[in-house]
Amino acid sequence: MVLGEARVAAGLSLQTRRALLQHMAPAYCDAPLAQRRVLLDEFTQTTGYHRTYARWLLTHSEDVLRPVARHPRQPVKAGGIPAHETFW
Repeated sequence: MVLGEARVAAGLSLQTRRALLQHMAPAYCDAPLAQRRVLLDEFTQTTGYHRTYARWLLTHSEDVLRPVARHPRQPVKAGGIPAHETFW
């Protein structure tokens, strides 16, 4: 990696890289092999990712960009007793 490429990759936030992935993944999957090489070169140069990881991201973008379901935690008071079970 050239020093200039490292500066470009270091300046991108995760949100920017995710937006770029969302934009380039459909074009990458629908492109012929010659065009895929060009798109992969552009993506790796912009993000700073290794080619193998970038190729995996571009082909698995649905799995990567899917939001993770989180379950809210129950509030817990001091002593480990859940807040709704507190007795006065």
